[in-house]
Amino acid sequence: MLPKPSLAGGCYIVSDDLAKYLPQVEAKIHTTILDSICKTNLTQTFINPSQSQVAREVKYIFPLHGEVSVVGFTCYVGDRVIKGVVKESREAQADFGKAKAQGKTAVLFQRSRKASDVFSTTIGNLPAGGEVRVELTYLEELKHDAEINGLRVTIPTRISPRHGSAAWETGAPGVKERGMSITVDVEMPRGSVIRSIQSPSHPMSVAIGTLSTAPQSEPALSKASASFTQLSVGLDIDVVIDIVATNLAEPAAFLETHPTIPNQRALMMTLVPKFNLAPIKPEIVFLCDRSGSMRPEIKNLVAALHIFLRSLPAGVKFNICSFGTNHTFLWERSKAYDKESFEEAKYHIEDFEAGYGGTNIFDPLEATFEHRHSDMNLEVFVLTDGRISDQDKLFDLIHKWTAKSNQNIRVFSLGVGLNVSSALVEGIARAGNGFAQTVHVSETMDKKVIRMLKGALLPHIKDYSLEIKYGKVDAQNDEDFEIIESVSDSLLVHYKDDEEWVEVESQTVRETDPQIPKGDEKSDLSPPTQPLQPKRVSLPAIPAPDYIQVPSQITQVFPFNRTTTYVLLSNQNQNQNLEPKSVILKGSCHQGPLELEIPIVHLSEKASVIHQMAARKEIRDLEQNRGWLSVARDDGGTLLREQFRPGFSNMAKREAVRLGVQFQVVGKWCSFVAVEPPQSRGLAGLEKEIGEIEISQLPTDVRPIACSSRSMPRDRAQVSGNASQRGFCAQIGKRRAVGLSSKAPSSSSTGAFSHSKPKATPASSGEAGNSQPMDNGGSKADSAYSNHSKLQSLIALQDFGGCWGWSIYFEEIVKPKFHSLLELDLPVSVANHKISGDILATACTIAFLKKYFTEEKEIWDLVAEKGLDWLKDQIGGEVEGLLQKVSDQI
Repeated sequence: MLPKPSLAGGCYIVSDDLAKYLPQVEAKIHTTILDSICKTNLTQTFINPSQSQVAREVKYIFPLHGEVSVVGFTCYVGDRVIKGVVKESREAQADFGKAKAQGKTAVLFQRSRKASDVFSTTIGNLPAGGEVRVELTYLEELKHDAEINGLRVTIPTRISPRHGSAAWETGAPGVKERGMSITVDVEMPRGSVIRSIQSPSHPMSVAIGTLSTAPQSEPALSKASASFTQLSVGLDIDVVIDIVATNLAEPAAFLETHPTIPNQRALMMTLVPKFNLAPIKPEIVFLCDRSGSMRPEIKNLVAALHIFLRSLPAGVKFNICSFGTNHTFLWERSKAYDKESFEEAKYHIEDFEAGYGGTNIFDPLEATFEHRHSDMNLEVFVLTDGRISDQDKLFDLIHKWTAKSNQNIRVFSLGVGLNVSSALVEGIARAGNGFAQTVHVSETMDKKVIRMLKGALLPHIKDYSLEIKYGKVDAQNDEDFEIIESVSDSLLVHYKDDEEWVEVESQTVRETDPQIPKGDEKSDLSPPTQPLQPKRVSLPAIPAPDYIQVPSQITQVFPFNRTTTYVLLSNQNQNQNLEPKSVILKGSCHQGPLELEIPIVHLSEKASVIHQMAARKEIRDLEQNRGWLSVARDDGGTLLREQFRPGFSNMAKREAVRLGVQFQVVGKWCSFVAVEPPQSRGLAGLEKEIGEIEISQLPTDVRPIACSSRSMPRDRAQVSGNASQRGFCAQIGKRRAVGLSSKAPSSSSTGAFSHSKPKATPASSGEAGNSQPMDNGGSKADSAYSNHSKLQSLIALQDFGGCWGWSIYFEEIVKPKFHSLLELDLPVSVANHKISGDILATACTIAFLKKYFTEEKEIWDLVAEKGLDWLKDQIGGEVEGLLQKVSDQI
């Protein structure tokens, strides 16, 4: 039996049931970023190392981010240029097969059915010694990254190992590699300033003020360029580039006019609402991947969970689930957040190890849904390194339960490590109405976990809608003429029911039965679905509405996370001669109505970038039986998905093909096909057995040449992936605390220091004691600080109630000026309080965080808020005055 080709990748041929890899000799990547849209031109060159044998049906599999839109494909074979055209997949495959049978060079480019972030290219016949160069253009919407509070670009320079994959070979005898080059040009809108551009994964040359395409142009702080080159073609890890610029958190809307389709326009809106909403008290369940592949990230996970536990507000219920091949919950059902459950969870995560075998997300997620408290909103955090095979079944499960709960369930995802599947983490969040984040190598999870928690505490708003405000092009002011149209009103469609007939040969469980078989990558062990008798159903031609909103339903918008929405305006729209002035986002919650109006910027140059981004996202939703068709209604108000249930998937496929062909976008049902022109000479007669081609393997310990050793110009910055930690204090010597009382437990019992006993304990409640001097040679606590950042260690000292106790560890981190504190004119409510030590320690800690950790505020602001609430309970309205007084003493 022929084994499945390795998704670890490259260009290969199949001989004797084995995949033999052709060497890649060159790779060039040029990425252009405009605001949050990323356009990448990828060029890869491969060679047939045999000088006598023709390689037939060469294949190449490679990864792209799960959210990309592939919009261009050209193949160069020798001196021949073969340009790809998007067609319906079966038609494209037929054209490819016909050309290959005629001995012509042909190329087929399609998305992998196994993972939506893996695309495959099939090249028909490659001459002996021949060289093939593939140029691919794709678009991507960049996500907001919480760790840097900016945009993150991921360039997959080699295929990351997927579930069941092997390694990638890069060379062959006598074949010389020409190396790899990567260039990224960034241009932000006028008025924005690029603060930094750097890579946490690779050393790069960076220039602020110019682009690589125009190095002599007028410098501007809204422009930047980064480059990376090496002699070897292969890379061990994806290239990651972080961009921080001003105005990224401001809402914006852009209108684009298509260059070739008459009167065709598209809107892109970045929604960043500033609604001031009170937090909710939901049930929160954290699903932690503890499979073997998570072993390098377990310490990072435990540190993030400690901060998560201390950031939970009173009134919530929570639970922690560990999963791998099997799964276990801390408790059978979520418990109320109190001191007892906090302590139990804290000690539970201290024992975390990556010993749960493989990865099965389906079962623990289904169990979480089934055991939820139905009287509360449910917020689920899924943390994984993303190694499963059947992603669509998992997405269906999430979508089914969110719909069943009336959108009272949200699922957030956090992808971890080098091999995380972007399609998996993005798909989980999309189906669960949450948002997705990723953690790269050497990054901490803290900020991203807390950002998920903040999202989970926001109210569920279920009725977001969009309106477009029009005005005359030549109107002198907005009051001269104004029309406001609701985007959703166009989804009442009119059709004739005898336009087209299609035959549904069978129906699957996923299409008709809400009960989805359990399992994950083991799904192929489930009993087969019994096919039904073929039916003949009427599927009318549904006209495209005036507005196609993507996504069709805006389920959640988060104030700290950029949410991008698109609207395709039909070229038959009755308002095509009017000028869209602004877009209005509306919604409501129990706290009142919500509204956000965003002015529309008209792009001066015609382009297809926004159109293709919108089309790709709508096609993706249609592939999952969602999209605008799923919410459209007929004249009687009946949903089309209910009216045509037996054949709705066929209707969705037809619409996806229409969009793919019209806007030239690849998807599940559309592929690029490129065939050698008729006048080109075929390769018939040159072919011999492919099995005679021999490709030698490189040793597994060969590594690409690193760029960190090369010199760089003085005016360009070399950015390293490992940032040094900031040190705030020197080693502490002998300290004494006089007259400070505490009720907080000894810090030796807190999670971060549970394995190191102090030589002295702080004074207990109602006592005035002295701390013992510390060993100048370094205490056990010193070694603890080498494993945890000061911030994580300080947060770990917080008591469940929100206070910090006066302890040796507190002294070592914060280093308060003890005698100066005692000499302060403290309020009577503090000086005479029986736990004055805890009050002062808590005030000093909050002041310390505000003073020295401003850039990490997103990590500690929830725990500081709990500390402030605790202080207010103890001393009332004198908190701010106390904080000001102690701030100068730390």
